[in-house]
Amino acid sequence: MIGITIDNRRYFLQSGISILDACRVAGSQISRFCYNETLSIAGNCRMCLVEVEGVEKPVASCLTEVSNDMVVFTNSLFAKKARENVMEALLLNHPLDCPICDQAGECDLQDQAKVHGSDFSKFSFGKRGVEDKICSPLIQTIMTRCIHCTRCVRFSEEITGATFLGTFNRGSSTEIGGYSKNFFDSEISGNVIDLCPVGALTSKPFGFKARPWELRATETIDTTDSMGAPVYVHFKNTEIFRVLPKSNSQINGSLINDKTRFSYDAGNNNRLTKGLTLNSSKTDYVNFKWSNFFKTFDSFLTSKKITINLNEDIGLNDINLLICLSRMNKNINLYNLNANTETNNIYSWGMSDKISSIDSSKSAGIVLSLNPKVECSVINARIRSRSQKSLLSLLTLDTFFASTVPTNNINLNLQKSLRVLEGKCINFFSFLLRADSPLVLLGESLVKRGLSLFSMINYLRNIFNSINILKINQKANSEALALLNVQNMNKQMYDNSDILMCLNLENTFNTRKNIYNTEKLVFWFNTHWKELQTKLNYVLPIFSVNEEEKVFINLEQRPQKTRRSFSKPGDARSLSKIFLALFNKESSLLQKKNVHVHLNHIFSLTRNPFLFDELNRIYSLLCYNSKNYNIGMDYLYKYPTKYYMENLFAVGKFAKNSIVMKENLINTISVDKNFI
Repeated sequence: MIGITIDNRRYFLQSGISILDACRVAGSQISRFCYNETLSIAGNCRMCLVEVEGVEKPVASCLTEVSNDMVVFTNSLFAKKARENVMEALLLNHPLDCPICDQAGECDLQDQAKVHGSDFSKFSFGKRGVEDKICSPLIQTIMTRCIHCTRCVRFSEEITGATFLGTFNRGSSTEIGGYSKNFFDSEISGNVIDLCPVGALTSKPFGFKARPWELRATETIDTTDSMGAPVYVHFKNTEIFRVLPKSNSQINGSLINDKTRFSYDAGNNNRLTKGLTLNSSKTDYVNFKWSNFFKTFDSFLTSKKITINLNEDIGLNDINLLICLSRMNKNINLYNLNANTETNNIYSWGMSDKISSIDSSKSAGIVLSLNPKVECSVINARIRSRSQKSLLSLLTLDTFFASTVPTNNINLNLQKSLRVLEGKCINFFSFLLRADSPLVLLGESLVKRGLSLFSMINYLRNIFNSINILKINQKANSEALALLNVQNMNKQMYDNSDILMCLNLENTFNTRKNIYNTEKLVFWFNTHWKELQTKLNYVLPIFSVNEEEKVFINLEQRPQKTRRSFSKPGDARSLSKIFLALFNKESSLLQKKNVHVHLNHIFSLTRNPFLFDELNRIYSLLCYNSKNYNIGMDYLYKYPTKYYMENLFAVGKFAKNSIVMKENLINTISVDKNFI
């Protein structure tokens, strides 16, 4: 500990920190542009100048370490004049286009100019102009506004691993640009928009649509993947204009992937807003009212066998309600159509560690049947951060892919990959022997090929005592289906069904095979209209995640809730209210003790984190003490391991219905071909 005086107050702080960090701990706010907690220190902007006793010139607080008995003044006349001169230099070539700038109202330069700027300028010559660069279909560049803080340069190099941006020339001719004629090829490239302190890098889809003060914000979570990153949804009336990340050090830090940030337009694009049914000739659709649907379906409850097919992005409360209703009516069966082939889901729940365990893993990590760059982009950024500090080395047992993290790749089948993990391949296993709490990332393609994930995790835990395992799912609520033990669809139950109820399904191979060509009666509940629905009997609209509150469980078994942003579109309804009204004749059964306790248990579970941790512990003990953990070598192990997802922007309902995502995918492919 050392003693330091800041603005005539004495503080005792640890040595080795900068003056800027010391002032932040002391509660003194210092202006800055180039400094960011997640990036390396550059010291370009010089906006953080302070006065240090005994030093003739102003000192850059972000670059200077504290020393014992140092005396610092942050608001002295000398420091204020120094910042005023720096601000005048930054505004020399900055255009006066705040009225048309998308950053206006949220611009750091505007805020700092109001505090530290002067009311006159000593310079009268013309401003310099800079050519705009082609950065990405998602990012708009106006490089004349750039103040050369190099945040974007450091982000592209240190966080994304795509060395795209750099600094050219020197002095008054300095500018930021790309080293090659290519796009900013990264799944998290949109985060430079948040990092840019001025309007040099802005969102292209959001351009010239609304001012920040015109929008309302709702704090919710991302449901495009299983990580559940906290986000802010900015909307006006019933239209979403942008999605911004909320900082959370335990989940996403301050990052979100580009699909989360830019696929929001799917909320209003291709939406299903009214009920439809096939006409008598089955050639076209006509309007269908909800009252007619309830009358039609009510006649099937006692005489028909009903199979409810749901997706892995249905809310936890909806799933639990459907389970209760299936228990009350023996003719109703609930299945997950698009799930993996693992039959006993409950054993795969509670097996994944916390995302923050990445920061505690040391020396070694294993990636099995997963492409972290695409399937979990934000987690990949955290892994890259550890790798850049030489704290983590990765071994990938997978088909080769372009990774942003230095890896040792082995393209083997699963049987030989397990031999590597057992230590029977010394060349690749030697670095694991030095590992302290090794990290293992498991992809979803393992269980899609028939492998018991529960057995695999126990197998790994028997090899490494202090292992950290992250099971990466593709859907937002895969863990909830495992927790509630929702079984997967099988052909026998499908053949024995008279009616199929499809809840929020996507246009996937399983859906086309089991639903599209069927002769059974199909009730299709969905948020979006697709070509798949042209031959379905009944098509009915439901709420999206931004139109009602839903509970989701992310990959680390953390319960989170979405928030309602705006009112319903058209005649859409909530799934919970639909089924409560649908089974109104049997609603008295909900008062039975067993069902009532089951409902209340799940509701209290989502509100009380201590109950959730306790349930996690119980299920974990159940799984670890089970005798069913042998990995039988079957024919599936003969084939090489591979990852499941190849393109982030073409997976998921919101990405498939987003015009921005489609244009981004098309433009990126066409530009890449033109530059080759």
